[in-house]
Amino acid sequence: MSRQALLVGITVAGETVLEETLQRYGYGRIWRAENLPQALELHGRVPVDLLVLPLDDVSDAHLAAIDGTMWHEQGVRIIGTGPSADPELMLRAIRAGIQE
Repeated sequence: MSRQALLVGITVAGETVLEETLQRYGYGRIWRAENLPQALELHGRVPVDLLVLPLDDVSDAHLAAIDGTMWHEQGVRIIGTGPSADPELMLRAIRAGIQE
């Protein structure tokens, strides 16, 4: 069975390249959510192996929601993206279970 990825709020010019890259690494199904609440709802119905979300506008409540869903305890890899490497945001994200 191929792995599944969930991309949250990612709309970039290179979306096709991102999807092709994920498919090369065995992600056969790529789900999309416009925002974190939609991703949390989808996660309740669809088991994903990878979550990719932007951290630039993430709040403490959003990070708590990520941590509260136990994504990281279910073996889901979480990658946070952002335009800069804000040390405080990175620390909060790590505490919420975001690995990369």
